[in-house]
Amino acid sequence: MKFLRFEDFLIIEGVTTILSRISQEEPYTVNDMDDYINRLKIQYKAKTIGGGASAEILETPSREIIKVFSPNNDPAMTRFLSFAFDNLRNPLVPKIKEIRRVRATEEDRWICSVEMENLRPLSNSTSKKIDEFLHNEKWKELKMTDLKSNRKMLDQFFLEFTDTISEFSSASKREMSDLISFLKGHVEKYPEGIDFGAQNWMLRGSDIVLIDPFWPGFSKD
Repeated sequence: MKFLRFEDFLIIEGVTTILSRISQEEPYTVNDMDDYINRLKIQYKAKTIGGGASAEILETPSREIIKVFSPNNDPAMTRFLSFAFDNLRNPLVPKIKEIRRVRATEEDRWICSVEMENLRPLSNSTSKKIDEFLHNEKWKELKMTDLKSNRKMLDQFFLEFTDTISEFSSASKREMSDLISFLKGHVEKYPEGIDFGAQNWMLRGSDIVLIDPFWPGFSKD
């Protein structure tokens, strides 16, 4: 019998299955994402502090962060949250207080809210070092859409990427290995969807924390 590694299980687990495992369903429905965001703002007295095409970031008066997004528009975030939720003691991922989901009836999709810690931006020097590593000419031939022919280089990339990130973390070798194994597994299955740039890392004290390592996609799941 062949047993799946934990990170392999996370990669193949469906988005809907992940949601039912890591989140609690709200006792109500909403019309759409904006409706849910407005409810959260009233409930937590929160305000919008950021966001993008697929998410909105709220902050409460106690400075907790609430990230609101749709798993249909960003299934990769759901997979990453699954890893973070199951590895709350790993200093490389955000500390999550609670994940809730609500059904948006007009859009026929789930909307999720993630209560998590408030982190601070990287220093300019740390951001520069990460981005310089990622844009190094030696990775130019590493085409993530053709991994089979670049397996050796991919292994070398993650080996050196680990060394770079380890400079800014107190994580143990096991904790670092767990994260890198998950990222590598995702890259091998969804090669077009990675985003390891400095803008996707923040700080807890002096420890670097990964907040959003993958490009948004789309799922009918």
